[in-house]
Amino acid sequence: NNWITVAFAGTSTGTFEMKDLYLVNGADYLANSYAVYVDSNATMTHKIHDMLIDLNEDAGMRGPTSNVTNGSVSVWNIKIWDLKEYGLITLTNPTTVFENVVVHSITGVSGCFYGANGSAVTMRNCVAITPTAATGFVAVTNVTGRNCASQDATADDFTTQSGAIINITPSDEFQSLTNTNSQFLDMKTSGTGQLDKGGVTVAIAGNTVGSRGNKGGRTGATPSIGADEFGDYENWAALFSDEDLIFV
Repeated sequence: NNWITVAFAGTSTGTFEMKDLYLVNGADYLANSYAVYVDSNATMTHKIHDMLIDLNEDAGMRGPTSNVTNGSVSVWNIKIWDLKEYGLITLTNPTTVFENVVVHSITGVSGCFYGANGSAVTMRNCVAITPTAATGFVAVTNVTGRNCASQDATADDFTTQSGAIINITPSDEFQSLTNTNSQFLDMKTSGTGQLDKGGVTVAIAGNTVGSRGNKGGRTGATPSIGADEFGDYENWAALFSDEDLIFV
């Protein structure tokens, strides 16, 4: 009962890429449903990036999830908000990299990021906003964390980590925390915030700039943490999830 399900068999090869989508939850889903579910045992390159995902406070809906057993997974430049379940998830442990993703939770059900304790998983420049009792980073015992940030203290829970920023004040970091504002989760580039210049150089080849060009930046000596601005946000047409989309 997912919004978008993508499945590949072990004989598939090449690259799968999903990008430039604005997804809005427009239905009540069963428990353990996923916004994007990539189910693959193929030795492929899997890429998911440049997306806006509004989970619309649905208690049964989770964020993008990779159940990939071979190949590699790269996820970057995504904003996810209004979740009541997990935000960004990896269920298995091929080479997986999350970069510059921001997840905004509204309840304390689960966590913003779920790492499956995977030793081949790296989270870089990701930020978890947890205004209630939700948890930022979950199951990251063996995950490598590089310059991740959280409103709670869980950005420091990676066994192998560096550059963690914990106990952030979201209003110091973002232009707006109201999801109807055109600057929702856009990063502040002045003031007392730490995310604008708190990141580490990225490793994903395609993750070179934010969607407005270089606002905050991905490269250079002071890259940013988070998903940066989406310049065409107001012009994107939302894909509502009244029915499932399945690609096989």
